[in-house]
Amino acid sequence: RGEGFPDFTDVDVTFIAGAGDRSGSVSFDGFPYPITNVTGRLLVHVDEQWANIIIRDFSGRGSELPGQTDPSRITVNGQVLVPVGDFGTVSEDEEPSGEGVDGDSGETPPESESTFPILDLRFEVTRVPVDSAMLAAFTKMLERPDSEERPLLVSFIEQLNLGGTIGTSGRLVSDPDGNLDWQFEVMLEGTSVKFENFPYPIEGLYGSMLIDGTEVSMRNVQGRAEDGTLTLHSATYSEADGWQITISARDLSFNKSPLLRNALPAGLREVTRKLNPQGDFDIDLELSGKDEYMHYQVSLDIYKTDMELGLQFTDMTARFDMEGVFEGGSSRQNGTVYVKEVFFKDARFNDLTTSLQYFDNRVEFPNLRGRFYDGWVEGRFGITDENYSGEIEIRGADLGKLGQTAFPKAGELVGALDAEVLFHSDLDRYGQIGRGRVDVQPYDRASDDPKLNTAKLLAVPLFSQIAAVTGSEANFDEGHVYFWLGPDRITIREMDFVSDAARVETFGGDDENYIMYDTSLMRMKLFFTLAPRSPIPLPGIQLVLDWLKQILFPLFVTGTLNAPDVQPFSLTAEELEGEEFPRRPRGP
Repeated sequence: RGEGFPDFTDVDVTFIAGAGDRSGSVSFDGFPYPITNVTGRLLVHVDEQWANIIIRDFSGRGSELPGQTDPSRITVNGQVLVPVGDFGTVSEDEEPSGEGVDGDSGETPPESESTFPILDLRFEVTRVPVDSAMLAAFTKMLERPDSEERPLLVSFIEQLNLGGTIGTSGRLVSDPDGNLDWQFEVMLEGTSVKFENFPYPIEGLYGSMLIDGTEVSMRNVQGRAEDGTLTLHSATYSEADGWQITISARDLSFNKSPLLRNALPAGLREVTRKLNPQGDFDIDLELSGKDEYMHYQVSLDIYKTDMELGLQFTDMTARFDMEGVFEGGSSRQNGTVYVKEVFFKDARFNDLTTSLQYFDNRVEFPNLRGRFYDGWVEGRFGITDENYSGEIEIRGADLGKLGQTAFPKAGELVGALDAEVLFHSDLDRYGQIGRGRVDVQPYDRASDDPKLNTAKLLAVPLFSQIAAVTGSEANFDEGHVYFWLGPDRITIREMDFVSDAARVETFGGDDENYIMYDTSLMRMKLFFTLAPRSPIPLPGIQLVLDWLKQILFPLFVTGTLNAPDVQPFSLTAEELEGEEFPRRPRGP
């Protein structure tokens, strides 16, 4: 048709997929992802300035996983405008027309115009894996011409470690200056994720992921985590703000797998390792970061969980809220704990609150406050590596309610209980890991209320058995116990229960009065004394009572606290005097 003009104006090309050499393939320069077994139509119209290419149902197969039964499918529709000839350029041998430069006449376009193709393409993709071929295509599309660095978006997608296949619906648009604007919605088809910053395997994901320019976001993606269910509420990335991920998981178990514990941020991972929880839990976790900075916030709800807090606590139902920041080699982490209930040796603590701190490889609960059988409990404890230490103080616990737990088959108990316990993992100079005391007495002796001014301990199985052996049903109304906590037993250093009619106290060495942890079996040597207190301060009566005090009934106790076996035994006068005098000073 003449110099400078194309030889055709309209072309209709149909692609038919074949086999072997006839199996066509295509790959776009801007997104070089190979598509094979191509079918579809290209409609081309050419004029003096542009080649207008219409892509209609251009379809083929992408890469596939080994053994994949359902083939992948990629379909492209859209339009491409390609400049024809030397439109928009000036030859090196030519001088621009003065008229054209002055703008009076001439056909040279303004300098702002260029010869870049203009694209508007739509993609529909199903059952393709996120493999090296796809990442290479994204790299080509996103890389800066003047930089050899890997695009950050590609690095983030790599960190997700997506497994399985995905589907995609997207659009790619460019302007005359060659700038690309694009958005993809990725449909997860049972996909798996194992994010490098939270390496917890998540499977069976269904939902969508939006990729918009240099940003990635997920919204309400559902999946499985071990035997529980998981919702990926959001997972976003942008070059300006970094990455963020928010996850909720339900019906998980600490017992079945350490995978979640190993995936947690370092400080939180150490907290769970030291506490060693065994039970069921739900978790809500938010992670975010950029470069060397990372922040996490977690809410952990545990149910019927056993936990090591220096002492072994069981059936804990609680909520842990914790947050932390990591930057370089430094970190700070703290939080709060609310314990609805927890048991220690069948004794129930409830409505406990405390702060939680993690620093220098130490987990610290510095300000424990709560309730214990209508009384108050306070304390603190901490764990460093395999070592722990702590202290607990109980004031005004209802002995009647505590007795229903400790001695469910016993009768009514009345009174108030105070206790102090100090515990630690390192053996002290006596070979013990703790010590403490228990005091039982009326709430208020000056009160007019019988429930407040008296204490009743006879229903305790030990005292009822002593009454059966001695024939004296003394209603002990005051008691004090000093004890050691050993590696395998509680050693009774001193036990002294008293009433107006009788008194019971321990004697013998430390190896003769103890209660074993694992079996609750006990062994104690007791003195039973009549009339230790004079109800009427008269010299004659007191003289008789002082004489009665010299009558001692040695008792030997075995069995358990709920089923004690009390037997009388005899001592010689020298043994008796040696056991009774001198007495050890009261206290640990």
